[in-house]
Amino acid sequence: MKFPVPCNLFKDESIPGLISRIVQENGYTGLSCVAQLAGEIIKSHFSSANFFNLAVGNFNRNYFAEISENTETEINKSLIKTHNIKPSSDSDSQIVTKNWRICPDCLSKNGFHHKAWMYSFVTACPKHGTKLVDQCKKCSTALVATKPLSENCPKCDEKLTSVPACKSEIDCSRKLIQAVTSNTIVDGQDIDSILSRLMIALYLSNSSSLRARHKYSPQLMKVDEIGLLVQKLWVVA
Repeated sequence: MKFPVPCNLFKDESIPGLISRIVQENGYTGLSCVAQLAGEIIKSHFSSANFFNLAVGNFNRNYFAEISENTETEINKSLIKTHNIKPSSDSDSQIVTKNWRICPDCLSKNGFHHKAWMYSFVTACPKHGTKLVDQCKKCSTALVATKPLSENCPKCDEKLTSVPACKSEIDCSRKLIQAVTSNTIVDGQDIDSILSRLMIALYLSNSSSLRARHKYSPQLMKVDEIGLLVQKLWVVA
């Protein structure tokens, strides 16, 4: 089978973002139906774990490439890698899978969701110079990753908007996005070394990090929280 309305992958688009577009353009009821066709096992409902598996490639890529009318090479290029950066817990992956993080301007143009936006320390869209959004500015409703992307808030239906990002957030996000998309060394650093510096700076920024059992899990923090930390840490890191 093939989807009635094919959706070709955009350059650097995430796989969850592609699946969201397939759902919307074909009129499916939710992410589960398309994810299951990709070989993802859905228990009771589509979860953040399912989102993670799709983002990193834990599904039937060959079959999904066939039914979505993309090549397996294109599918593989849209996958992201996990990074267990120290200092952090072994459960920290730096990949945000609980909520969507979007640039409203990119989303409104063609439903695009950049794969690098899932990295916790990417908090801005350098193309538009704006902060990423993970909740409605009006009612604070989170953009949960268990539902398809939308230009409007899932609760109050207010159109999602963003605000200008500061230079440090844009610079940090640009360097991380370049490292993620090119998979090469950027200014003498690869993605792991950049993330490691940011994590070290994050831990050193608060004495609470020295307490037993205390840990920072950036992938669980809101994008605005991370953005504030980046503003303080980027020059140092």
